[in-house]
Amino acid sequence: MATKTEDRPPVPGNGTQPNGQAKEKKEPQMSRSLIDILDDLQKPVPQRLLKDKVLKGNKITFVPWYRVVKLMNFYCPSWEYEVTDKTITSEYVMITVRIWISAEEGRFFREATGIEPLKTNTFGDPTSNAESMALRRACAKWGLGLDLYEKKD
Repeated sequence: MATKTEDRPPVPGNGTQPNGQAKEKKEPQMSRSLIDILDDLQKPVPQRLLKDKVLKGNKITFVPWYRVVKLMNFYCPSWEYEVTDKTITSEYVMITVRIWISAEEGRFFREATGIEPLKTNTFGDPTSNAESMALRRACAKWGLGLDLYEKKD
């Protein structure tokens, strides 16, 4: 059974829930079961937190990296993030990140990569773009925003 919203800690720094409503301050619940954390992370991301952009002529909907961080802070405040590998070739930068989640049962991690051309005409620099991609993909492996990767007919 998932933990009730009232029992979850507020998002650090702004005292609100992901839906933007003010939250009564309570002591953070540091140890939750992995199944409860996964249940929460697999919930659809609220529409107001999503952004759209056009990529190669296609409109895509995504969660910006800074909102991913806020959601992770909310659902599993003891999560950890690290860059485990950075490779630069003559054409690309590739970043691998690892997301650790601490639960009652222990510590668990998932990894993902991001890749960006060195010659890019998009917002941001190649390294931060690749890291952002890797972070969002690693969090999706935990279930966060995973529904956005499904093709809609």
